[in-house]
Amino acid sequence: MRPTRRETRWAEVIFETLFPPTPDAPKGARDVPMGRFYAEQVASSPLPVAMVYRITMAIIYLMPLVVIGRFHTFGGLDKEDRERYLMKIYESRWYALRQTITLVKMIAGTAFLGFPEIQRQFGVEHHDATSPIEI
Repeated sequence: MRPTRRETRWAEVIFETLFPPTPDAPKGARDVPMGRFYAEQVASSPLPVAMVYRITMAIIYLMPLVVIGRFHTFGGLDKEDRERYLMKIYESRWYALRQTITLVKMIAGTAFLGFPEIQRQFGVEHHDATSPIEI
């Protein structure tokens, strides 16, 4: 089951917020094919796992109105509101909602730090011939 282009774009926007470029690490999530990684991860996962990924991304992308009272999707928020929104979810009293951020960070972090160009910017010498996705 492949995610739609829209879902993949939602994942890219969320990942870009979690891993922006910084002065110390000038390459962020937008500089590597994170959307493609997400799409392949969902497509290659068993149906229940793929549905958890998809529902998690939808919850995060579509709930700013409920969580911070802003009538926008995640992509329509500015940088400060995106960060405030993610922190509100992370600090939620509802365990399942808090876990959405944990799951997304786990997926995104594993992929992001698996790209050789990202490893190099952190001073990690890359020895493995494979990337998180085959390009």
